[in-house]
Amino acid sequence: MSFTTFEDVVEHGFDYLGGNPSDVALRDCKRAALEAYRELINAHNWSSYYTHGRIITSGAFAGAAIPVITSPSPTPTPSPTTTPIEGYAYGTDGGYWVEGTGYSDVGADEDPGVTVTNASIQYQSSSGTYPFQVTLSGTTWPAWAGDGAYLRVGEVNARVAEMKSATVLTLDPMVTFDIDLPAGTPFTLYRDTYLLPEDFIAQDQALYQRNFGGMDYTHPREWLYENRYVFAAGTPQYYTITGDKQYPGRLTLKVFPWPYESKTIDFIYKRRARPLRIYRTTGGSTPALAAGGTIATTAGSNVITGTSTAFAPDMVGSVLRLANTGLCLPTSEIGKNPAAFESLITSWISATSVMTCDAPTQTLTGLAYTISDRVDIEEGAMLNAYLRCVEMHLGMVRTLKDKPSARNQYLEELNRAKAADSRSFQGRAVGIRRPLRRRLRDYPIHLGYTD
Repeated sequence: MSFTTFEDVVEHGFDYLGGNPSDVALRDCKRAALEAYRELINAHNWSSYYTHGRIITSGAFAGAAIPVITSPSPTPTPSPTTTPIEGYAYGTDGGYWVEGTGYSDVGADEDPGVTVTNASIQYQSSSGTYPFQVTLSGTTWPAWAGDGAYLRVGEVNARVAEMKSATVLTLDPMVTFDIDLPAGTPFTLYRDTYLLPEDFIAQDQALYQRNFGGMDYTHPREWLYENRYVFAAGTPQYYTITGDKQYPGRLTLKVFPWPYESKTIDFIYKRRARPLRIYRTTGGSTPALAAGGTIATTAGSNVITGTSTAFAPDMVGSVLRLANTGLCLPTSEIGKNPAAFESLITSWISATSVMTCDAPTQTLTGLAYTISDRVDIEEGAMLNAYLRCVEMHLGMVRTLKDKPSARNQYLEELNRAKAADSRSFQGRAVGIRRPLRRRLRDYPIHLGYTD
């Protein structure tokens, strides 16, 4: 199987500019290839970028045995040993009554799933070992405590910034408690923020494991409203997507109610294409290519062995092309020396050994080679549109006279690519779907037939 590589696209750019591969032309062609790559991916929800994603939720963790009730909240009686803290809680027999909301939104007939311990916390904004320090006594924090978690005391929640040790957290200075809290303060730690995949762009409906239907998307301000004013652990019903300074450059999924048990959330998401980083790594037996070494193959073996090569782990996923000899570099199918063998690198073993998806059919030594990143597009539908987009961006970089024409050609190819991306021709009709449809030639049927 042949692939289109970063090198191939740059060579296409050279041809479009008249075949003069100078250093300036190389930079322009690389720039155009990368800009077109981003533009085409965002121009449509291409089927080839849909993939299955999953998040595993974390069950909430509480201290000081917060009781669960369904009847109206009793009138709190402040404990003689506890000073009431306005807006946070009133002490009652070691537990806290959350002013205005009762103890919890979890009903008595539903397993709250919250790990309840006799633990408690102390919060020190400036007098601890660390600024905004929370110290836990009676147990240890769960492993996820520093990863998208919130700490709630009464009606106030604070964002966890970092887990310093098994018993010490620090809070986000922007989302923290406005007063110090004494030792013995009950709490609830919950996690409603989850890091999305690194290649995430956008997603369809989220599906929680215990729901009969999907979760509903809500605007971030609606999520914040619920998070701020409603004290609710349960089955997540709503989600939103935002950035997060704890994960620079990444997106997070925020849910509500916050989950009280460890379950899964599945979703279909549109991923980013594999980045183009490796333009060309070469080797051969001529003096000009000797610095990159040569390659040997064994018939039927996926292990490719190099001599004086410098294979690197980031080459996994790139395309390896081999020539028949060590004298000339292999090219694409339209080049002057089409590759005798071409495959994806699936595993890095060492600087002189990699594994490929396919096995060569011949045993050869001293071969010239090229390695370049694969352009992550579905070539049957998208390749022509991508090449036209590269030409359009070259026209913009070089201010070429045919820039308007290049743009029109790209838009025409883009429309064709979108049409070609229709991946199912299954018949669809209004009404009840049946496993078999009656053919038109079988009509009319007798009047007594009712199915």
